[in-house]
Amino acid sequence: MAIASVLLFAALPWLAADLGFYLNGVPLLGRIFQSGEFLPERPGLPTFAPAVHHGHHHGMDGGPCSCSSRSCCRAGSATSNATGCGRGWPRTWPSCSVYGIANFANDIWIEQVVKRGWTSWEIPNVVQPRVTVAWSLIVIAAVILWALWTRLVDWDPDEESPLRTQSDRLPARR
Repeated sequence: MAIASVLLFAALPWLAADLGFYLNGVPLLGRIFQSGEFLPERPGLPTFAPAVHHGHHHGMDGGPCSCSSRSCCRAGSATSNATGCGRGWPRTWPSCSVYGIANFANDIWIEQVVKRGWTSWEIPNVVQPRVTVAWSLIVIAAVILWALWTRLVDWDPDEESPLRTQSDRLPARR
Protein backbone atom coordinates (compact mmCIF):
# COMPACT_ATOMS: atom_id res chain seq x y z
CA MET A 1 0.00 0.00 0.00
CA ALA A 2 2.87 2.37 0.77
CA ILE A 3 4.48 1.73 -2.62
CA ALA A 4 1.16 2.33 -4.38
CA SER A 5 0.74 5.62 -2.49
CA VAL A 6 4.21 6.82 -3.49
CA LEU A 7 3.62 5.84 -7.12
CA LEU A 8 0.25 7.60 -7.12
CA PHE A 9 1.77 10.79 -5.70
CA ALA A 10 4.61 10.73 -8.25
CA ALA A 11 2.06 10.19 -11.04
CA LEU A 12 0.11 13.36 -10.25
CA PRO A 13 1.65 15.31 -13.18
CA TRP A 14 0.53 12.53 -15.55
CA LEU A 15 -2.96 12.44 -14.06
CA ALA A 16 -3.20 16.19 -14.66
CA ALA A 17 -1.81 15.78 -18.20
CA ASP A 18 -4.41 13.10 -18.95
CA LEU A 19 -7.06 15.62 -17.88
CA GLY A 20 -5.48 18.37 -20.01
CA PHE A 21 -3.86 20.72 -17.49
CA TYR A 22 -0.51 21.40 -15.83
CA LEU A 23 0.34 21.53 -12.13
CA ASN A 24 2.17 24.87 -12.36
CA GLY A 25 -0.53 26.89 -10.60
CA VAL A 26 -1.45 24.26 -8.01
CA PRO A 27 -0.13 25.24 -4.56
CA LEU A 28 2.72 23.02 -3.34
CA LEU A 29 2.39 20.54 -6.25
CA GLY A 30 3.47 23.25 -8.68
CA ARG A 31 6.68 23.67 -6.68
CA ILE A 32 7.39 19.93 -6.37
CA PHE A 33 6.63 18.91 -9.95
CA GLN A 34 7.73 20.61 -13.11
CA SER A 35 4.98 20.16 -15.64
CA GLY A 36 4.19 23.06 -17.94
CA GLU A 37 7.32 25.16 -18.10
CA PHE A 38 9.00 25.61 -21.43
CA LEU A 39 12.67 25.14 -20.87
CA PRO A 40 15.49 27.09 -22.48
CA GLU A 41 17.66 25.21 -24.93
CA ARG A 42 20.67 23.56 -23.36
CA PRO A 43 23.75 22.32 -25.19
CA GLY A 44 23.54 18.62 -25.93
CA LEU A 45 19.82 18.35 -25.17
CA PRO A 46 16.98 18.58 -27.68
CA THR A 47 14.51 21.46 -27.63
CA PHE A 48 11.72 20.56 -25.23
CA ALA A 49 8.02 21.06 -25.31
CA PRO A 50 6.45 21.38 -21.85
CA ALA A 51 8.11 19.13 -19.29
CA VAL A 52 4.97 17.00 -19.12
CA HIS A 53 2.98 16.96 -22.37
CA HIS A 54 -0.80 16.70 -22.34
CA GLY A 55 -2.09 13.23 -23.05
CA HIS A 56 -1.18 9.78 -21.90
CA HIS A 57 2.26 8.77 -20.57
CA HIS A 58 3.85 5.32 -20.53
CA GLY A 59 4.94 5.97 -16.94
CA MET A 60 1.27 6.28 -16.06
CA ASP A 61 0.88 2.66 -17.18
CA GLY A 62 3.91 1.54 -15.20
CA GLY A 63 2.53 2.31 -11.74
CA PRO A 64 -0.72 0.37 -12.13
CA CYS A 65 1.13 -2.44 -13.91
CA SER A 66 3.51 -2.92 -10.99
CA CYS A 67 0.79 -2.64 -8.33
CA SER A 68 -1.90 -4.69 -10.05
CA SER A 69 0.45 -7.55 -10.87
CA ARG A 70 0.96 -8.14 -7.16
CA SER A 71 -2.79 -7.95 -6.51
CA CYS A 72 -3.51 -10.44 -9.27
CA CYS A 73 -0.90 -12.74 -7.77
CA ARG A 74 -2.85 -12.90 -4.52
CA ALA A 75 -6.20 -13.30 -6.28
CA GLY A 76 -4.79 -15.91 -8.63
CA SER A 77 -3.34 -17.99 -5.83
CA ALA A 78 -6.69 -18.05 -4.05
CA THR A 79 -8.54 -19.21 -7.18
CA SER A 80 -5.94 -21.51 -8.67
CA ASN A 81 -7.67 -24.70 -7.57
CA ALA A 82 -11.05 -23.64 -9.00
CA THR A 83 -9.98 -22.07 -12.30
CA GLY A 84 -6.42 -23.13 -12.94
CA CYS A 85 -5.45 -19.55 -13.83
CA GLY A 86 -3.63 -18.75 -10.63
CA ARG A 87 -0.69 -21.13 -10.91
CA GLY A 88 1.20 -18.89 -13.32
CA TRP A 89 0.81 -15.63 -11.42
CA PRO A 90 3.38 -16.37 -8.71
CA ARG A 91 5.88 -16.90 -11.53
CA THR A 92 4.96 -13.88 -13.67
CA TRP A 93 4.09 -11.04 -11.30
CA PRO A 94 7.75 -10.14 -10.65
CA SER A 95 8.34 -9.47 -14.34
CA CYS A 96 5.18 -7.33 -14.56
CA SER A 97 6.22 -5.40 -11.45
CA VAL A 98 9.78 -4.76 -12.59
CA TYR A 99 8.65 -3.82 -16.10
CA GLY A 100 6.09 -1.37 -14.68
CA ILE A 101 8.58 0.23 -12.32
CA ALA A 102 11.16 0.55 -15.11
CA ASN A 103 8.65 2.38 -17.34
CA PHE A 104 7.56 4.58 -14.43
CA ALA A 105 11.17 5.41 -13.58
CA ASN A 106 12.05 6.19 -17.22
CA ASP A 107 9.17 8.61 -17.68
CA ILE A 108 9.51 10.44 -14.37
CA TRP A 109 13.30 10.63 -14.64
CA ILE A 110 13.18 12.29 -18.04
CA GLU A 111 10.37 14.69 -17.17
CA GLN A 112 11.42 15.69 -13.66
CA VAL A 113 15.22 15.31 -13.64
CA VAL A 114 16.63 15.50 -17.18
CA LYS A 115 14.34 18.30 -18.31
CA ARG A 116 15.34 20.37 -15.26
CA GLY A 117 18.92 20.11 -16.43
CA TRP A 118 20.14 18.24 -13.35
CA THR A 119 21.69 15.55 -15.56
CA SER A 120 21.81 14.58 -19.20
CA TRP A 121 21.82 10.82 -18.49
CA GLU A 122 18.47 9.18 -19.16
CA ILE A 123 17.05 5.92 -17.85
CA PRO A 124 16.70 3.86 -21.04
CA ASN A 125 13.32 3.43 -22.67
CA VAL A 126 11.97 -0.09 -22.04
CA VAL A 127 8.47 0.21 -23.48
CA GLN A 128 9.26 -2.36 -26.17
CA PRO A 129 11.32 -5.48 -25.46
CA ARG A 130 14.75 -5.40 -27.10
CA VAL A 131 18.11 -7.02 -26.53
CA THR A 132 19.60 -4.24 -24.41
CA VAL A 133 21.32 -3.79 -21.07
CA ALA A 134 18.15 -2.25 -19.64
CA TRP A 135 16.06 -5.27 -20.61
CA SER A 136 18.66 -7.67 -19.27
CA LEU A 137 18.48 -5.80 -15.94
CA ILE A 138 14.67 -6.14 -15.97
CA VAL A 139 14.95 -9.89 -16.49
CA ILE A 140 17.61 -10.27 -13.79
CA ALA A 141 15.62 -8.18 -11.30
CA ALA A 142 12.45 -10.17 -12.05
CA VAL A 143 14.24 -13.48 -11.47
CA ILE A 144 15.70 -12.22 -8.19
CA LEU A 145 12.31 -10.93 -7.05
CA TRP A 146 10.65 -14.22 -7.99
CA ALA A 147 13.34 -16.23 -6.16
CA LEU A 148 12.96 -14.12 -3.03
CA TRP A 149 9.18 -14.38 -3.16
CA THR A 150 9.10 -18.14 -3.62
CA ARG A 151 11.52 -18.49 -0.75
CA LEU A 152 9.27 -16.51 1.59
CA VAL A 153 5.85 -17.83 0.60
CA ASP A 154 4.76 -21.43 0.30
CA TRP A 155 2.30 -21.23 -2.61
CA ASP A 156 1.64 -24.93 -2.89
CA PRO A 157 2.46 -27.13 0.09
CA ASP A 158 2.46 -30.25 -2.12
CA GLU A 159 5.02 -28.81 -4.55
CA GLU A 160 8.70 -29.08 -3.68
CA SER A 161 10.91 -26.06 -4.28
CA PRO A 162 14.69 -26.27 -4.55
CA LEU A 163 14.87 -22.84 -2.87
CA ARG A 164 13.26 -24.00 0.39
CA THR A 165 13.99 -26.64 2.94
CA GLN A 166 11.37 -28.26 5.12
CA SER A 167 12.40 -26.24 8.19
CA ASP A 168 12.04 -22.78 6.62
CA ARG A 169 8.60 -23.21 5.03
CA LEU A 170 6.14 -20.53 5.98
CA PRO A 171 2.39 -21.04 5.88
CA ALA A 172 0.74 -19.78 2.71
CA ARG A 173 -0.70 -16.28 2.86
CA ARG A 174 -4.26 -16.34 1.63
